[in-house]
Amino acid sequence: MYGDIVAETLTPAELKARLEALTTENARLQQILQKKEEEDASNVRLITAGESAAMVVHEALNPITAIISRLQHALDDESELQLLNIILNEWDRDFREGGVELLMKSLSEPAEDGTLMLEEDLHNLCKGLEDNQRNLEFFLKQLKRVVLILNSLRGLARTESTVVPYNIKDAIEMTAELMEDSLKKRKIQLIQNIDHRSWVMIDENEFVQILHNLARNAMQALVKNGTITISTKEQNGRLEIRIQDTGPGIPPEIVDKIFMSRFTTKSKQEGTGLGLSFSQRMMRKYNGDLILESPGGNGNGAVFLCWLPVVPNQTI
Repeated sequence: MYGDIVAETLTPAELKARLEALTTENARLQQILQKKEEEDASNVRLITAGESAAMVVHEALNPITAIISRLQHALDDESELQLLNIILNEWDRDFREGGVELLMKSLSEPAEDGTLMLEEDLHNLCKGLEDNQRNLEFFLKQLKRVVLILNSLRGLARTESTVVPYNIKDAIEMTAELMEDSLKKRKIQLIQNIDHRSWVMIDENEFVQILHNLARNAMQALVKNGTITISTKEQNGRLEIRIQDTGPGIPPEIVDKIFMSRFTTKSKQEGTGLGLSFSQRMMRKYNGDLILESPGGNGNGAVFLCWLPVVPNQTI
């Protein structure tokens, strides 16, 4: 009623000015709201990236620890490397004290097993070189894993998206590589059933984080033993990615809550409850979606389905 009275006292010019002022104020408030939503989305991304980063750092420590362990063993008094050093020092001492004659005499003496010292020394030299070659190959493989893990960590810290045609196979393989040690420790097998030739438009680092969130949830549901299967299929112009585990499934009473922001059944140390809501938001940003295809139960694990539109006329 009050509004009607005010409206009757305003001239057309005043009404027009009031409307323009309200329109301007509405636009300003819309900008504030949009900025707030963008800030919230950025904060959620950083929090979920932090959760993934904590696990990624743990994964990086595993190969580093393995390298340190092997290096410590190589420096032990009874290691193959030390045996090589002893043999070569003995050869050098004999040669310096008596030249070739004393060296050959020492090498012609019988060893404990009845063979010549030369034969025993050559056997130990060959074995030691083979062991050290294997160690070098092991160090190289583990250091490459560390580089891969650290590069993925750097990608998680990015706040801007780079949307390009992308082959999902690469993200699946990277996720498997990142989680290798954690899965092995829990005796969980990750199976990749990749059956597609198409590309999608997405940011690589964001999609790796989405897969990492889903695979980590599956691993935590399994706790120990079991299987996680990531499979792909092209259907009706879209690429479908399914993540299925052999765990207990999702209880019916929480099925409607799992995509709610900050909903979680985990401890504070395990997660904030932002992973699934963030992942779903990211998938929808790329004109796709993330849904719970099956909650599982009765001996069947949960099945999550990610789908994205296929990039036309572009294949592997």
